[in-house]
Amino acid sequence: MAGPRVLVVDHDADLAELVRMLLTEAGYEATATTYQTDVMALVRQQPPDLIMLDLEAGHTECWQVLDGLRTQEAMARIPVLATSVMEAPLNLALTSYTVRQVVLKPFNIDDLLARVRAALEARPVLPLPRPVAVPEPLLAWAADVLQRQARDIVARWAQRLLLRALPGLPGLGLQELLNNVPFMIPLLASVLRYGPGNGREDLWRTAEEHARRRAARGVPLTTVVQEYQAMAEEIWNALQRAHPVPETSAPALFEVSRRLNYTLDQLVLRAVAAYPPPGRARRGGAAPPA
Repeated sequence: MAGPRVLVVDHDADLAELVRMLLTEAGYEATATTYQTDVMALVRQQPPDLIMLDLEAGHTECWQVLDGLRTQEAMARIPVLATSVMEAPLNLALTSYTVRQVVLKPFNIDDLLARVRAALEARPVLPLPRPVAVPEPLLAWAADVLQRQARDIVARWAQRLLLRALPGLPGLGLQELLNNVPFMIPLLASVLRYGPGNGREDLWRTAEEHARRRAARGVPLTTVVQEYQAMAEEIWNALQRAHPVPETSAPALFEVSRRLNYTLDQLVLRAVAAYPPPGRARRGGAAPPA
């Protein structure tokens, strides 16, 4: 009797095949592929019980697969075990996806097999509720809060980073620390108020430029991910402090939080994808001009 089906997706075809052989020897029904194939088509043709997905900075195709899994209901329950050479705080960028864990490369074979077993034995992934219509006043209220509190959100975010003394940040001046962040909050408010067609591309470009400037100053990718997590926390703190909240239904409130969390997740993923691979970032050089 064949074991659980595992789809292995890696940028390196040889490594994907090696992992497939190891899994097959361990009793799994494993298939290996690379991002040069249509990964989502493979998943639709024969849904696996687990997907092993390679995540790399500078590559967007892996994030596109994650988005495809999350937005298509038939695939929303498939757990993902990510493999990556990036640092462990990448876990923080994946909280709203079905990623069970991030296994850092190079990995130990016994540890990898143990992680595969644990991912398969964990509780089933629950798909996100279907989107509901959100009353415009609720979206306008959330956007107004972000617009009014933008300066306070940025100030609290900067203070939090300085208190944490994250690697690569203590040597930056205040203007370098703030970088593009003061522009992100109003853009995020615009996306909430008017929908993704208004300001979203500007928001993505701002996040990517922020990441490139951090890389040019030698700031580790782990720090950049934690910066965005701190920003998300301060945005939610601002919304929780705001009164009064418009009278609305619980599903509508959930949908606002879903939209906001999705956009914040995308900010992190855009920054990660824009970050130079290890060894290619300029160390200690001046930030690129605005």
